[in-house]
Amino acid sequence: MRKEYSPVERITMNKKNKLNTGTIIKIPLEHNLGFVLAKFINLNEILNKPNHNEFIYVYNKVFKEEEIVIDGIDDNELLLGGVFVLDLLPVIRNKTWETIGYLEPKNSELKIPDFKDYGPILATYEKDAKFWYCIKNFEINNRIVVEWDEVHHLEKFTYYSHDIVVRRLTMEVIRQSDKKIENYYSLKEWKELAPYYNTLYTPVYSSISFEIRGEMIKK
Repeated sequence: MRKEYSPVERITMNKKNKLNTGTIIKIPLEHNLGFVLAKFINLNEILNKPNHNEFIYVYNKVFKEEEIVIDGIDDNELLLGGVFVLDLLPVIRNKTWETIGYLEPKNSELKIPDFKDYGPILATYEKDAKFWYCIKNFEINNRIVVEWDEVHHLEKFTYYSHDIVVRRLTMEVIRQSDKKIENYYSLKEWKELAPYYNTLYTPVYSSISFEIRGEMIKK
C-alpha cells in the first residue's frame, strides 16, 4: 500500500530525478534485516564546486517496511558518519533505493566532516596501514599526515558503490545488535572485507563524544 505523506514530508523532484538537500531515502539492508533511512545532502551547494554530490547521513533506526515513518527520524543518533555513494542517482532512478519524503537538514548535517585515510598505496585494508591521514573539506590532494589516535573515530574517505555502502550499513547494524558479522559473511572477497575493516576500525558512532564527531582530534 502506498504511503501518503504530509505537505512537509513531500519532496519536489525535477524531471531528471535530481535530489534536494533534505530528501529522505529508504535503503534496504542485506540478509532481510529491514530498512534504514538516510538524508541526502547536496555538498555542491556547500562547497560551491562539483563532484561531491552523492553524500548521505544514515540514521540508527531499523524498520520493517510497513513500520517506516520519517517523522522524528532525525531525532535518532546516526548509524555512522556521513558517507559517499558512487552511484546514488542511478539507484534512485531504478528504485533500488527510494525517496520517501523530506526533512529540513540540521546545521550539523550541513557541516563538512573530516575523514581519515591511510597509506601506503599498497595497503588494501586498515589493518595494513603504516601511516594515517586526515582529509578536510574533501581536499584529497592536501591530506594531513596524522597519528592514528587523532583520526581513529572518523569515517574512512571512500567512494563506494551502493552495494558496498549497504554492506557497510548492514555490518554496522549487526555489530550494534551484538551479533557476529562473521556469521553473515564469508569475508573472503574485497567486497566484504573492505566494509568489514571499515567497521572494525571505526568506533560505534554513538560512543563518540559530541565535541569530536566529524572532527580530527587536535593535540
